Amino acid sequence: MLECDIYGLKARIDFRSSEDERGIKELFEFFIHKDINNIDIDIKFNKRRLLLEIGGLLFPHLARRGLYAFHAGCIVLNDGVLIVGPSDSGKSTIVKAALRTGIPLLADDVVILSSREEGIVVRPFYSKILLDGEEVKIDESFRNGIQLDFIIFPVPVDNFTFYNRINSKIDIVRKLVPQILWSEDSHIQEDQKDFILKLGNYSAFDLYWSLEDRDNPSKIMEAIDAMVHCAR
Repeated sequence: MLECDIYGLKARIDFRSSEDERGIKELFEFFIHKDINNIDIDIKFNKRRLLLEIGGLLFPHLARRGLYAFHAGCIVLNDGVLIVGPSDSGKSTIVKAALRTGIPLLADDVVILSSREEGIVVRPFYSKILLDGEEVKIDESFRNGIQLDFIIFPVPVDNFTFYNRINSKIDIVRKLVPQILWSEDSHIQEDQKDFILKLGNYSAFDLYWSLEDRDNPSKIMEAIDAMVHCAR
């Protein structure tokens, strides 16, 4: 059994096997505490699930607190750069390119977003991730939240790497809608819709990354560096 405080959500998780408990303990290193008072939820991780499926049990409860899970990666260039897209769009490719050039990584496939008075902040959900079999530990300071700077939507192409700024808020929102993990509660869905509209006000870019540059991170990072200046 583990007791966790995940951004204010106090959860007690029971496991079917000690192996599962060890795996989740590594993923949730940031959040594990002993003797938490006033537990909010009890969760039984008692089926043959993949360890990463723990998120599906917790995301609905986080959403009730205004903490929304998205299919996205995030790198940190002073502020957070959100990398949003469906499977096989290149989120992990962009993240790996950043990591190989010394850019800190906040998340690879799932992030937690929320609003503060000063804007939207990005937080990690996992304490570590695996990229090509390599374990990457996330800086624990990122748990406090990184201010969002801009959004990238990666698109793989056959020719060369380039980017386009997205000037239409409607287009940004349309790209974001499929990538939020929607609540089943209709009232929370309305809050999520409002949140996506706020995200639509941020600078956003399509990053058309060349398949030939998969192993050439400098080309991808040159495009992202140009976006940094364009976003400001």
